[in-house]
Amino acid sequence: MGGATKRQGFKSSTAQLLVTAGTKEAVGAAEPCQFHPQLPSIPSRVAIAAILPRLPEPCLEREHKIFRGIETISNAKWCHEDKTSEIQSIFFNRRYAYLFDQMPSGWRRYFHGTKRACHVGGSDGYLELCNGPACSLCRILTGGFKMTSAGSRRYAPMFGRGIYSTSVSSKADKYAMNHHIRSRLHGIILCLVFIGTFEKLHQADQWKTAPAEGCDSVMGATVNDGGSRRYTEAVVYRESSIIPIGLIMYTRTGRK
Repeated sequence: MGGATKRQGFKSSTAQLLVTAGTKEAVGAAEPCQFHPQLPSIPSRVAIAAILPRLPEPCLEREHKIFRGIETISNAKWCHEDKTSEIQSIFFNRRYAYLFDQMPSGWRRYFHGTKRACHVGGSDGYLELCNGPACSLCRILTGGFKMTSAGSRRYAPMFGRGIYSTSVSSKADKYAMNHHIRSRLHGIILCLVFIGTFEKLHQADQWKTAPAEGCDSVMGATVNDGGSRRYTEAVVYRESSIIPIGLIMYTRTGRK
């Protein structure tokens, strides 16, 4: 696609946004959200169910302020130097446009990679979502994240069966797999995640089912912080704590 921006992976120099306080860390205060009456700082299932994405959503024009904003975030957080990405199109639920001016307290924009078993996102028009049981991407875009899909019977994730996301787009790309289809495109989901007060874990806990008391999420400590994770990874254990708000379609090189 003409005009696409190509970005060589690099480690971002963006200052860390999380404030350390022992093993518990806070991102903003737990207070009612003043930016959207349906988006409380401490999410409830009822409130989140009322604001799940309205689909289909049209593709953003490349000159659109939100397209440029998402592209900038994704490129800045492409940290793997052994692969590159080139954004082709971005689909976004425009009712969340206000989030690019000021984020509600405790929430963050993170990325999530998952299995794509259809050609959703392959055109610049509207998203054509499938209802195939193997297409995790379309299931999330139409119905939100589900704890019943967290983990698998054969594989226990590092911090238990929760819903994982990351601030690093190239880490999310690791899980953005095309399943039984031939396509040069790949897709990662842009999510709104309630990090709130988080528990930092320095080692694996595959049987974990919730953050520590008083915490809203789990963060895996990075190598620079004494942990084993190379890149930031967040886990929530409530469906109401993570909302899919956009889809980034891109091509990549350097990874088979």
